[in-house]
Amino acid sequence: NCHAHLEFSNLPTPIAPSTPFTSWIKSLVAYRRELLSPPVAAFQAGLEESAQSGVTLIGEIATSDWPLDLVTPASPDLILFRESLGRTTEQQRTQLDIARRHLESKNTPSKIQAGLSPHAHYSVHPDLLRDLVSLAVEYDAPLAMHLAETRSELQLLQHGTGEFADMLQAFGAWDPALYDGSRTILDDLRQLARASHPLVIHGNHLAESDIDFLAVNPHLSVIYCPRTHRYFGHEAHPWRQLLARGINVALGTDGRGSNPDLSIWNELRFLAQNFPDVPPSTLLRLPTLNAARALGLDRRLGSLTPGKFPRLIQFPLPEPLPTSDPTQLLLASRTPVPIRSIPEIDH
Repeated sequence: NCHAHLEFSNLPTPIAPSTPFTSWIKSLVAYRRELLSPPVAAFQAGLEESAQSGVTLIGEIATSDWPLDLVTPASPDLILFRESLGRTTEQQRTQLDIARRHLESKNTPSKIQAGLSPHAHYSVHPDLLRDLVSLAVEYDAPLAMHLAETRSELQLLQHGTGEFADMLQAFGAWDPALYDGSRTILDDLRQLARASHPLVIHGNHLAESDIDFLAVNPHLSVIYCPRTHRYFGHEAHPWRQLLARGINVALGTDGRGSNPDLSIWNELRFLAQNFPDVPPSTLLRLPTLNAARALGLDRRLGSLTPGKFPRLIQFPLPEPLPTSDPTQLLLASRTPVPIRSIPEIDH
């Protein structure tokens, strides 16, 4: 699961309203302010639900210090992307200090790897983005940034108007000089490309020039969250076009703030139901080898290959089997469960 926000794992249903997008953000901010800090019970629920649904690795966005003692041998591994938001000079200094401490922590368990997440172009000053990427380069840390998630973000970048401009003004964070039409999604992609393993989170509305850039920078990956995408009613995601151009696409759930559960398998079933033209073999790469590649771990995870560490899950199937067609078997299978004990294999 390459993109998750486990702090919302106690939610029984996604946060409403789903539109307009900035209303959802405001509801999310209000919910977060009511939570304990950090929301330990939600983190624990998210880890347990993920493990029970067969997830073995999570790209988690951490908005605060994470309770590391929650991670047990039975938990999925984590890449903790420490989120940064900052517009003023003082905020930028504070966020950089927090990010550096996160990367330098000596108390991080072996099941956790540290990464950084400049949140989005509307919440991160260009100078802070540049400095966070430089920090990721210095420590060879993975990066994750929300980009091209909504049409309204593009309107903000191009014209300095729309619902995001209104929201920033309401939050007291409006700086018209940043939205004079000169900054683009491609500018942010160029910054991210300096790092070794950058993730473009969502990428729902990438322009052709953005896709061209991704195609010639194969170390960049796009993380598609299918059911979250549906929840917000976005236009069709270009994931098949991206794959056709050789761009690495992996899957995330985003979290229960916009998704009914944390099951990557349910994301796959959703894709199989809605895109029957895509071969199951292509679908199965998205949360396995493609995901490992996105997170910089494909040398030891993601495929059953000599020299890699095998992480196996089993899929209960109905009896008798309804068909031998792999897509139908994908749809018929029930929730996968991890195989905790792996016997020795001769070959």
